[in-house]
Amino acid sequence: MTVVVTVIVVALIAPALAPFDPTTQHLSLRLRPPRWLSGGDPRFALGTDHLGRDILSRLLYGARVSLPIAFAATTIGGIVGISRLCGYGDDAASRGAAAAGGPDHPAAAGNEFAIPVRRRRW
Repeated sequence: MTVVVTVIVVALIAPALAPFDPTTQHLSLRLRPPRWLSGGDPRFALGTDHLGRDILSRLLYGARVSLPIAFAATTIGGIVGISRLCGYGDDAASRGAAAAGGPDHPAAAGNEFAIPVRRRRW
């Protein structure tokens, strides 16, 4: 939990933490190694990429894009999984697919080898 909170805080304050603009290119400083390797520039802690952009700045700003996507995917997956465990979505199409020998639901196609979970019928 501490790691998740730390990543969220870093993503929120990325503009204050990032040493450079993540989109600014310095072509004369391209492909610099990290600061702890020989030839590394102390200004670029993690080095630069092929366009001379600071990798640390890009990493900090990248978390701002990745976190909402991960949150949305986890939320949708949790809602679908919980609703399936509770027995919702058991309509004629899923009964027909199950009768044909396929999985109950298209979302369950990858779960054929998982341990079966007994659903409650309310």
